[in-house]
Order: sequence, then structure tokens, then C-alpha cells
Amino acid sequence: MKIGEFSEKFQITKETVRYYTDIGLLTPVKKSNYYDYNQSCEKEMLLIQELKTMDFSLHEIIQYFTVYRFSNENSDKLINYRRKVFSEKLKSLQHQKEKLENTIKTIKKNLSTTLTKNQKQRNFGVPIQLLKLLNCPKCGNSLVMKSGNIEVNTITSGEFVCDCGFSTYLKEGILIFEGAFLEEFIEKKPELTEKPISPEYAACASATTNWMIEKVQKQISEGKVIFDVRTMSGTFGNKLIDACIETIGSDFTYIAMDPDFQNLLDFKEKLTERKEIPTTIMLCGSYENIPFKKPFTDFSVSFLGFQALAIYDKSLPFSPITQALNSRGKWLGLVFWVEKSSHINEKYSYMSQYLVKDKILSFFDQFKTMHILSTGSTKDPGEIQFYFKEGKEVFFNVFSLDLS
Repeated sequence: MKIGEFSEKFQITKETVRYYTDIGLLTPVKKSNYYDYNQSCEKEMLLIQELKTMDFSLHEIIQYFTVYRFSNENSDKLINYRRKVFSEKLKSLQHQKEKLENTIKTIKKNLSTTLTKNQKQRNFGVPIQLLKLLNCPKCGNSLVMKSGNIEVNTITSGEFVCDCGFSTYLKEGILIFEGAFLEEFIEKKPELTEKPISPEYAACASATTNWMIEKVQKQISEGKVIFDVRTMSGTFGNKLIDACIETIGSDFTYIAMDPDFQNLLDFKEKLTERKEIPTTIMLCGSYENIPFKKPFTDFSVSFLGFQALAIYDKSLPFSPITQALNSRGKWLGLVFWVEKSSHINEKYSYMSQYLVKDKILSFFDQFKTMHILSTGSTKDPGEIQFYFKEGKEVFFNVFSLDLS
């Protein structure tokens, strides 16, 4: 039969038939301008398929055919050869089976861990031990709880007020105050829509994040309060929490802040799924209106970027962040820049002092101790592309600023 009929009979492609013919597994008879795949070829094809079902590779099948074609069907030579190769294949498959069974067990274990969320009740709000921190950002007086509900040493709902008129309240375990964006923030800032992340940007962000986490992890036993100044959805914050718990357990305080309420809800969901969490409070509002007595933190961290803090108010909340730090506190973060002002998107020209290298370095000069380390560059900066003109190289750096 011709190749088309032969391939259809064995439900394989013509290309496969040709390949088997080229490597000598099939031996059709050539008639004028075509190959005739006869009864011998059918037997060869059946044997090939049988050996393939036993996990023989094409190389092994070729070796088998070499012996098979020069042996009689019931000869001792062929019987002994079959016994040898089938025993070896059985041993190999049994070993593979053991490996697969172990792999399946590992996958099932990880799948179970992934799918099973921590069912422990989490109470979010203002932990009783942090109640003494609540302070009016307007007049400096202590805030008084006007109403509220307490569950397991945490105020989970309620309002805190000051005689001067300032107030803050808990919504879904998050402390809300002036400057909070409770609606979809993306409607006000459509340019912040998530963009594809390039490999170069991912590498820069990863190097930066790892450096910051390692720095805090090494020093967390010296100062146990962390202020995450722009939490976003909390992906990097949770990585930092993991590292600190690995070092000292959950005996530290994590203050997560973001003017966007939805970001904090995302962070809260991640916390809920954790097996272990530190003392945690979430703040939603503007940096100038943080209702805490200052200073209140040993570390300020900004994973998204030094400049991202200015997206909301068109200015960097430098004073509120530095005032939050204790006298020996450190501010660790990501800073990105371009070499020239002309590389900035015109819409963000007002932020040139926070986006151009020379101006940023000049800004950092006011700190007594400053360390800046390059972590890479890219012309495709993903989610922060909106700041810059297309094709301009953006440089990524980590910084560590000390007040002491």
C-alpha cells in the first residue's frame, strides 16, 4: 500500500512514516516513484508501536530491530536478547515508578498546602498594645475611642476622635483617616493600570527586594517595628514578614500603610492565609495625617519605589516618613531614575526632582549616612513606564538612609 493508506491504517502522520523509513525501521519496497508498504512493513510497524508502549526509545528500537532482523523468531539468540532488554527495561520502569510515586506525593503535599487556607480566626484592627500610639496629627493630643468592639486583645471596629475635630475609624479592620482612597483608585489614575512585566524589570525589582529584606532580617532583633510605607497588595511585605519570622518568630510589629483601601484589603487577605503573623496594624490615608505619636518605627521600607510615594499628592511625604523613624532608625527603599529631565513623560515633569539622578542624589545629601547600590537598568520598566518616555533607560537602585 502507498504511504497515505499506510499512515491512515496505523493512525500516524506521513511525516512519521517517512522518518521511520529514513532511519531504517520500516523497509518498504520502492516501485518507480513511490514506496510500497507491504505486509512486512505492517509487522514492523506493529512491533514499533508495541515497543513504544513499553517506553522504548527510537534508539533502543533500532538496536532491537538490528538483532531481531538477524535472528529467527524462536532462536536462543533472540529469546536471550529479549529476556535481557525486557528485564533491563522493567528495572528502569520500576525505578521511574518509584520516582514518580515520590513526585506525586510531593505534589499532593504542596497542593494540599496551597489549597488549604489557614482557618485560624484573625482579628484585624488596632491591637490593644498599640492603642497608646494613637495621637492626633493636627494638635498632638491623644485620641479617645468614641465607640468600638474588642475581640481577643484587638479593637476590631470603632471610631477614635480628638477634641479638635480630627477622627479616624476602623473599616474591615483597617484604620481609615483623611486622605484615604476608598473607591477604585485606578479610576483616578488610569496610567497605573497593570502593565506586562519585562524580564529585565523583574530582575531589577527582585534584586532590590532581596537586598532590602536581607538588611531588615539581619537587624530585626535590634529594632522590632517595621513601617511599610506603601504596602500595595502586600506581596513583598509578606516576603519580609517571612524573613523576620524566620529570624525572631512573630515577636515584632508590622505597620502597613497605603492610601488605596483596596491594596490593604489585598494585603489583609494574604495575612489571613498565613500560619503565623506579627502584631499588625493597617493604615489608610495620607502620610501627613498618620494618627500615631512620632517617632514610632525602627525601619521604614518602601518596596514600590521612593517616587511612588509622590503619585497621590504630587510631592514626596519626606517629613512624615522621617519623623516616624526613631533616632537610630533606617529608611530602606527602591529608587529609580533617568539621566536627563528630557527623558521624563511631560505629564510627570513636576516630579523631575524625584526622577532625575543628579536631583535625587542632591536630595539624599541631607542625610548623615546614606548608601546607594545599583541593581540594574532597563528600557522596559513595566508598571512604572508611565513616568518616562518610551525607549529611555531607567536605572534601579536601593538606598539605606540613617538618621543617626
